[in-house]
Amino acid sequence: MARGWEYAIVTQDGEKDMVGIQYAGPEQVAHHDVPKGALQFTLGEMGGKDWELVSVTASWRADSHYVTQFFFKRPHEGHRAADELADAARAATWASGLAKTTSHE
Repeated sequence: MARGWEYAIVTQDGEKDMVGIQYAGPEQVAHHDVPKGALQFTLGEMGGKDWELVSVTASWRADSHYVTQFFFKRPHEGHRAADELADAARAATWASGLAKTTSHE
């Protein structure tokens, strides 16, 4: 039986080289960063771990600066989700680096 909810926000800021992942659950909070090239892999990792995308917001300014936030939730089942997100961030960073080295130019 689930014990509450856990939430994650993935923030992509066009002026930053890193994507932020914030986690909040019934027992802890955490923040992790991944290179911006790892965004797609991060979202894929989270989807594979039953995170449900519930909303996306995007803001734009005239100078082409943008911020996009992806909001996720899932039932809290007593697992170490903050550690799981850290593992997902590491896996996404690794996969992103591998994709760069194997891409055709």
